[in-house]
Amino acid sequence: MVSLKFIYILLACWSNPCRNNARCMQINGGTDYMCICPEGLLLTGKNCDQRITTTPSTTITTVSPCLQNPCFNGGACIVLPSPNSYFCQCPEYTYGSHCENLNRCFIQPTPCQNNGLCIPGPNSAYSCSCSSQYTGIHCETFISLASICTSVVCLNGGTCLALNDNTIAFCQCRPGYSGSRCELSNQCSSSPCLNDGLCTPVNPSYQCTCKNPYFGPQCQYQNNICSPSPCKNGASCFVINNNNDYVCGCAPRYTGKNCETIVASCNSALCYNGGTCVLMSDGTTFKCACQPGYTGDRCMSVITRNCISQPCRNGGTCSEGPFTYECKCSSPFRGKQCETVTSVYSPCDSNPCKNTGTCNVSGNSYTCTCAPGYTGNTCELDMRPAVCELNCLPGYCFANSAGQPAFACFCMDNTIRLKTCS
Repeated sequence: MVSLKFIYILLACWSNPCRNNARCMQINGGTDYMCICPEGLLLTGKNCDQRITTTPSTTITTVSPCLQNPCFNGGACIVLPSPNSYFCQCPEYTYGSHCENLNRCFIQPTPCQNNGLCIPGPNSAYSCSCSSQYTGIHCETFISLASICTSVVCLNGGTCLALNDNTIAFCQCRPGYSGSRCELSNQCSSSPCLNDGLCTPVNPSYQCTCKNPYFGPQCQYQNNICSPSPCKNGASCFVINNNNDYVCGCAPRYTGKNCETIVASCNSALCYNGGTCVLMSDGTTFKCACQPGYTGDRCMSVITRNCISQPCRNGGTCSEGPFTYECKCSSPFRGKQCETVTSVYSPCDSNPCKNTGTCNVSGNSYTCTCAPGYTGNTCELDMRPAVCELNCLPGYCFANSAGQPAFACFCMDNTIRLKTCS
């Protein structure tokens, strides 16, 4: 509740203009005065400075000017000594010569509705100061809570909210957008790029830079390195190394990366103990694919297990591979049998890739290129099928991730055959 005080500077009676002990009373808002003459002295005049003379025979008959109650709004009529003179003593918050003016801000109930604040003005004027949810001369009109949002446009699907008793409009933005009107895009905050794609904000959206072999607006699609097939002469294409490379399953009498080279015949009589002669990719050299239990260039040596002879030196650990043994070396040794000491460290020194996987240095780390049928960071996962309709000995059967044919043979010369390694 606002407390209002009105301070009037009274100047009209300051010089005490009334004579003969008359009482001075200010009127018209302090701009004028009137003198109330003492009773019994028969004084008159504006300042009670004139005497009324009478004779014994004079009879004075007077009618009170207050008889008709000329004062409004509860004002009290006071008879003055001057003939037919009176003064209206007005109650608080009324004014005028007859108390005819009323300041409505001080009359209950005030004209301002819905807790509006009544502010007095000059004469009988007033104005209403309304709360935030109302408007109108008397604060009689309710403002809808949503009305402040009618003139606010939130972009990119944002929602306008009215705050602080409908005095502030606030845009609640969707994920990935910001700004007073949701005009700024930060779409990368939700990591929309899949498969390690790099997200770059491009107002009002984003752009993904995909890593091979992925593509699409969100790197959600994967290129098939075998489509279209690079393999020639009727060869089938097989995806390896997480779709980063391929091998071709060549038809008989063809070899090469893409089966583009015709090979000469191979004399199987060169291999002993049932070994299979395998012509190498150059078309002139061969290797013998030995039956289990045999080893050597011509399959002449008998073995029971690859690691039984403890081929790994200098504390290396021997493990069985698909065709031979593998040594996991301790630093600083390296090599097939951990026989070499190196002073320059390489992430591949310890032969971390299993199952004949090839180690590739990548900065301060390494990656493994796995042979068909194996996967994992170090090619440790054997994905070869337990049942296969092909006879791949002395190689092994693996499932073709490209789909057709469903299975193929990976042979000891690191080539793929469709039906058999022999």
